[in-house]
This record gives sequence, C-alpha cells and structure tokens, in this order.
Amino acid sequence: ADVDAKVQREVLDRCEALHASLMPLNEKFRGPLSKHSDRGTSLPFVFLVGNHSSGKSSFINYVMGRKVQTAGVAPTDDCFTVIAPGPT
Repeated sequence: ADVDAKVQREVLDRCEALHASLMPLNEKFRGPLSKHSDRGTSLPFVFLVGNHSSGKSSFINYVMGRKVQTAGVAPTDDCFTVIAPGPT
C-alpha cells in the first residue's frame, strides 16, 4: 500500500525539523552530522542505540517483518549497519 502523500510530507517535515534541532548540539560537540546531511535523500534515517543484548536487532527484525539483523545473547557485530531499500 502506498503512503498517503500528505502523511509522507508530514513525516519528512518532522524529520527535517528534528535535524534542524540537532544541528546546534552537533556543532557544539563537533558531532558527525554534515551541515548538508539532510539533502540528497527522501528517506528518514533512524539511529538505534542501546545496551548490549537489549533487543535492538530483534526490534529491527520485528519492524522489517523479516530477519535482517542477527540476534543473540553474545555480541553479534561491532559496527554500524545501514538498511536501505533495494530492487523489488
């Protein structure tokens, strides 16, 4: 099912507002956000963090509706994972 254009615009507007509100903190603490990191994409980005074995991978798998991340008691990765749409 396609997302209603009005809802999509509202989500993107809120993402842009969140990005704008984070930039002063990013600049103050010399964070990783580029000054133009909100350009060039229409996809919202989510940064999911949490303690070891707190359910981050299980949450991603649940939201995606399929196994995307390996979940387990032992640490399964020590890097960032980017999940993006691919060919359908």
